[in-house]
Formats: sequence, structure tokens, C-alpha cells
Amino acid sequence: MTINEGTNVDHQPSTASPENTGDTPSLPALLTIQDLAAMLKMSKRTVERRVADGSLPKPITIGPRILRWRTNDIEKWLRSLGAA
Repeated sequence: MTINEGTNVDHQPSTASPENTGDTPSLPALLTIQDLAAMLKMSKRTVERRVADGSLPKPITIGPRILRWRTNDIEKWLRSLGAA
């Protein structure tokens, strides 16, 4: 008998982490412009304008024409808005 015979084990990685044990869904580590626009309830163009004028954190470039925002940067920025 081989290891896979007679077993039906799903080897999907767990999305649970120590800091993600509540009822709120976790966000991906990197956000697309679509993700960020939906999260902030604004259009993609408004996100682009806010990045250009410095009122939103700048994205990181992970490839040619591929921009992403770090979730931690956005969460930190949102917290700073509440403290202002």
C-alpha cells in the first residue's frame, strides 16, 4: 500500500494566523489598485490621483507595469487618518 492509497487528505494551506483569529476576513499582503479602490470606496482614477498628489501611500513595483500596495502600509495610513 502506498501513502496515497486509502487516504483522502486535503493539503490546502491554512489561512489562519495568530493575528487573524477573529471574524474579520484577512486581506492579502499585497493589494491591487482594484482591491484598494474597493476597500476605500473610491474609483481607480481617484486612487491614482491621490497617489500622485501624495495623499495615499505609494505602491511598490513588483514587475514591469505591476504595482501593488502593502496592506500594512494602507492599514498604517488609515490609522494615521483617525489620529489626525
